[in-house]
Amino acid sequence: MSTATVKPTTVRIEEGLKEQATEFLDSVGLSLNSYLNLAVRQLVNQRKIPFNNADELMSFLDEE
Repeated sequence: MSTATVKPTTVRIEEGLKEQATEFLDSVGLSLNSYLNLAVRQLVNQRKIPFNNADELMSFLDEE
């Protein structure tokens, strides 16, 4: 385990989306916090958005 300092961060997620994600992550033994840390670590390590179709994801985010 890393000895890096952990800084609390607030993330805003739609309530229904959070419930669905939490339910799935619980079924595979991960917390939402653990998953978000994994996703951010992949972002940093790979230096790209860690999704199969990043262009589609970015267009979705632009609509918000």
